[in-house]
Amino acid sequence: MSCGCMNQSEKGNGRHSMHDHGNMGGKSDDSSMTAMDILDIRYAKGEISMEDYKSMKSEIASRQ
Repeated sequence: MSCGCMNQSEKGNGRHSMHDHGNMGGKSDDSSMTAMDILDIRYAKGEISMEDYKSMKSEIASRQ
């Protein structure tokens, strides 16, 4: 599935460089995001290590 924003040269090699599309089916505003949502996003972006992710996930789960 393509976002339709690739230029001609990117289409030729079948690659898509990741970039921000704004709100494409994600949460509508930050106030509706849970701590787990934010943690998942930070891990996906590579901002935290897997070790930190697991530790923080466990901490969040223990508070609920």
